[in-house]
Amino acid sequence: MSEETGHEASTAGINPLDGESVLKNVHPSWINWKGRLFFAFFFAVIGLMIGGDVGAFFIFLGLLQVLSTFLSRRASRYIVTNQRVKVKIGLLGSSTQEARLDTLNGISTNSGFIEGIFGKGTVSVTDAARETLAIKGVGNYQDLARTLREQQRQASQPGRAGHQQQPPGGQQSQPPQSQSTSGSAASGGDPPASDSEAETDEGTSRERCLSCGSLIDDSVGFCPECGTEEPFSPSAVSASDDDESGSAVDDASSDPEPEFRDHPVVEAADAIASQERPDDDAARELCRVLADPDTDRHSVKSALRDAVGAIEEAEEGETETERSVPDGLARLGESPTANQLESARGRLLRSNHPAATATLPVVDRALQLEADRDQAATERDHYRESVESICDAAARSGAVSFTASDPDARAEELVKAVERGDAVIESPGTAWESVAADIERSQRPQTAEARDLLNAFETNDTEEITASLGAAVEGLEELGELRSGIMDIEKRDIRRRIDSLEEELGRTDGSVYRHLADRVRELEAMANEPDVDEVQLYAIYQECTFYDRTLVPRLSRSDGSSESVDVARRARDIEDRIASINDEYVSVRADHNHTIPKHFLDLADALCDRARRMGDEQPHQAAGQLAAASDLLDHVEELYERNEYSVMLRRLRG
Repeated sequence: MSEETGHEASTAGINPLDGESVLKNVHPSWINWKGRLFFAFFFAVIGLMIGGDVGAFFIFLGLLQVLSTFLSRRASRYIVTNQRVKVKIGLLGSSTQEARLDTLNGISTNSGFIEGIFGKGTVSVTDAARETLAIKGVGNYQDLARTLREQQRQASQPGRAGHQQQPPGGQQSQPPQSQSTSGSAASGGDPPASDSEAETDEGTSRERCLSCGSLIDDSVGFCPECGTEEPFSPSAVSASDDDESGSAVDDASSDPEPEFRDHPVVEAADAIASQERPDDDAARELCRVLADPDTDRHSVKSALRDAVGAIEEAEEGETETERSVPDGLARLGESPTANQLESARGRLLRSNHPAATATLPVVDRALQLEADRDQAATERDHYRESVESICDAAARSGAVSFTASDPDARAEELVKAVERGDAVIESPGTAWESVAADIERSQRPQTAEARDLLNAFETNDTEEITASLGAAVEGLEELGELRSGIMDIEKRDIRRRIDSLEEELGRTDGSVYRHLADRVRELEAMANEPDVDEVQLYAIYQECTFYDRTLVPRLSRSDGSSESVDVARRARDIEDRIASINDEYVSVRADHNHTIPKHFLDLADALCDRARRMGDEQPHQAAGQLAAASDLLDHVEELYERNEYSVMLRRLRG
């Protein structure tokens, strides 16, 4: 290497060629070994959690991963010179890739999610053989890509480093590899290893064509890029070049103008330059070179390289979203209309973008959402109109005095008024009529109160409903009081009454007392029945209480009394009362259960008959029996007047 060559970076890891200057020499970022670093952190955490020897072993594994990453990074380099790009990765199992700048076809940049967080990126270069060399995990990757493009542009121009001067007469110069090979063949020695051979890794089976410089398989017999037969033979390449040069000279001598003067490319370039008038320097130069019929190969190549570089620089200015989104979606705004979405869908159907097919369902879903949004807006307007109508009705009725004019604020005021009870929303028709009719058909109520209540609901008359509900509430209150009194009676209370009666009746003699004793035993058997209900217990308790506290004491007092009584008159009074009760209640109220009252009436009639039979011989005892019958009739009349038994039985049944 010449001593005059100035390097802008370290030459470690590379042996510079003559005239070669090192521009960039950096180590890859730690992000390239993120997998190793993650496992190192994972082993360290596991080791700290476990502890002991096993934990120390895991920590050692983590440190070993960090150490191997450090050494691998130190041994790895990305080197950019004014002639080539070299990538060396790895420590023990390392790999090396090189690419000459004058053979590069494209340069692209990329930054993933994790790389973008740390400000790193990847620069990918593609050579003439369409092989890609990736420079991963470097900072300022856009600056590196710009440097590569500048060096590539300089390397493609004549007289620059790494290229031969263009020979006079418009003849094209061969690539450096071809010239060095031809020189070696002329001297009779073996051809030395060219720069293209130095760019390939050890053990590969690809070599560069000596004619065009493309990497091709060493087993093929011709170059697929330029069509040269025996692309690795210097003599074949020289002969091919000589033939082409001779043919060109003959054509030039026979025809004063170049063969491609009337070529369609020349006419098209001239038309574009005059009609489009491009503003970019690279575009104008490309049109000028292609429109010139006397242009040479090198000028076309240089103009094309400048145009490609300008296009790639323009692509770098685009965002990642603009590069990855199909053209049909690139022009959509944040809130596209249905017509814009339909237009975008049509463009996607006609697009050849690889993501167009996958994007179509998204656009279809967006169209559906747009339709749903329109429908929701229509329903919202309908609800708003309904709310405004309700608010207007409330304002006209005077139930609510609105202070706001906005529909939303008026709706809030109406809701608060309804919650306070100041306003009531009534529908023109309710389901009370049908409900009342169903209950009347299924329950078949017998009481007048129940029938009146159902009729009021069927007619939907407010006054009738109020009156019927009041009566129903009053009846429910009475039923509640009655049930509370009934629920207090238990079998042990009846047992105490019966024991007291048996003791009292056992001390006296007489037919009346014997009948009372028989009745007490019947009541005891009824109370011991397993299916006895609360109403029956209440009736048994009341009857036993009457016998114990009223009838037996009066019979006992009448036995010792000496005053004269009119037994016949009292007996007629008792009979008249029995007949009156039968006429007013038993015969008329056929909807009631008269079993218990009729039993009491029969008992009173029996007491009256006995009093008549013993009136002459035992007038005082007859008077006592008539008094007991009178008290018994008082209780029967009270029961009928309050309608206790009938109401209790119907309520408990259902």
